[in-house]
Amino acid sequence: MSQVGLQDSPGKPEGNARPKAASDTPNPLADPIGPRLRDRRKDLKLSQTKLANMVGISISYLNLIEHSKRPIGGSLLNRLAEALQIDTDELTGANNARLIQDLSEAILDPALLDIQLSQDRVHEFVNLHPKWAKALVSLHRAYTGRLTQVEDLSARLSQDPWVAETGQQIVSHITTVRSIADILQDVEDLKREERQTFTQRLSETSKQLGENTKVFLDQIFKDQEHDWQSLTPEEQVDDFIIDNRNHFPALEDVASDIHARLLSKREHVSTGLSLALEERHKIRFEIQHGATQDTFLLRKGYRYLPDEKRLIVRDMLPEASQRFLMARVLAEREARDAIHAVLDQAPHPFAGDGYERGFAAMAGYTASAVLFPYEAFLNTAQQERYDLDLLVQRFGGSFEQICHRLTTLRRPSAEGIPFSFLRSDMAGNSSKRFSVQGLRMPRQGAACPLWALYQAFRTPGELMVQLANFPNNSRFLFLSRTVTKQSSAYRAPQQTYSIMIGCDLVYADQTVYGDGLDLTGRGVTTPVGSTCRLCPRQGCPQRAHASLL
Repeated sequence: MSQVGLQDSPGKPEGNARPKAASDTPNPLADPIGPRLRDRRKDLKLSQTKLANMVGISISYLNLIEHSKRPIGGSLLNRLAEALQIDTDELTGANNARLIQDLSEAILDPALLDIQLSQDRVHEFVNLHPKWAKALVSLHRAYTGRLTQVEDLSARLSQDPWVAETGQQIVSHITTVRSIADILQDVEDLKREERQTFTQRLSETSKQLGENTKVFLDQIFKDQEHDWQSLTPEEQVDDFIIDNRNHFPALEDVASDIHARLLSKREHVSTGLSLALEERHKIRFEIQHGATQDTFLLRKGYRYLPDEKRLIVRDMLPEASQRFLMARVLAEREARDAIHAVLDQAPHPFAGDGYERGFAAMAGYTASAVLFPYEAFLNTAQQERYDLDLLVQRFGGSFEQICHRLTTLRRPSAEGIPFSFLRSDMAGNSSKRFSVQGLRMPRQGAACPLWALYQAFRTPGELMVQLANFPNNSRFLFLSRTVTKQSSAYRAPQQTYSIMIGCDLVYADQTVYGDGLDLTGRGVTTPVGSTCRLCPRQGCPQRAHASLL
């Protein structure tokens, strides 16, 4: 198997690491890999010479790494971690990177301003007191989660017509009960028949009041029980994926087996998928031509009916989307046990419908791995220098599917460029957030409006290439393009999104998009931030909110 970009060369940067002038200046907010490595080496009483010989690099290059003058990644990082008998995430500080990001956002909440923990001290605080930092973030999440519940409940009480109607019925029942009770108490000369009539009506109305009140409360407070560890089920699934670096070896193995057994000998992937569904699971793949009265089918372009064992897609749905839907349904059947095993390893129980959302996410992950087998996809990506358009053509996937698959290539023995991923609609609502070390993506709200993610809306369909320079001197290569999902019915609104992937500038020369660009860090870059409230650039013309820093 070709290992373009992963070849070992003693005395030179290895794996995904390449020397860059810009990287000679340590990032003040990056986790100190160099000092962490040096301290661990000294704890084990290893000399630089012995460690350099163990991992197959020169002493001078090891010295540069220990002084944070050279980045490391790929196979070299794995060999250093193995030689130092330490986990790679602990060596790189990846375990603390997201904690630093989450705490940086949490302390900007007005409720925590009295803590007086400045942004430049967050990194130090997390390194010195990681457990306290985790506790603070967990408490803040629980607090904001309860605020979200209160806001949702308040909005429903004030806007839901059903709530208003049911509330009026309850008030009417209460008024009736009180009126009858007053009559029974104040009117002494009621005849026996009249008193029985009022008593019977009082009993019936009280029963109706109790039933209506129970339905009202059940409806209002349904799905309001949330796990203390999470804001929402969606975010809990996001955290689970990010904690696993968006790479699940067990699902990769299952997907490889599915591809080898059912698709490798088929000339057309779509034919192989439909036959596998039909022959192994009796699921029919149907294409809906012409008009339909099915509103879900009109809105989504597909419908899966598990009880009837039918997968129906509209003829307007792109072939790449049809293949992915078939692969996902197949994954739900073929990889069910493996997916449950992965989800059962989550550190905290999923809240609400979080488990179902997690299952859907893992089924989608497996489907992607079936369509784009790990080794073949990684080899092609490296050989073609991550040319997104070429990968779309070669594997028949959509732009979004290809970008998403690139973020999952994190196998320690064969790792691709570590890409982040973010999707946004035209209103700035972000989804499918997956970050990498050093890149802060906001948990709520929109990111910096100067990111290529939003700039791509100005040139629909064209690839936006951006060298982004953050206030802490970290630099990233951003690639973004809009995608429009074809409307499924006349006058139905089109869904337009912007898809963005990004990587540290140190990897840019491994891509076709780095050709012709000044990657030294001294060339033209776009000054950006994470969000306006976390950005210190006071003179930014795109500032929407005052900085809280």
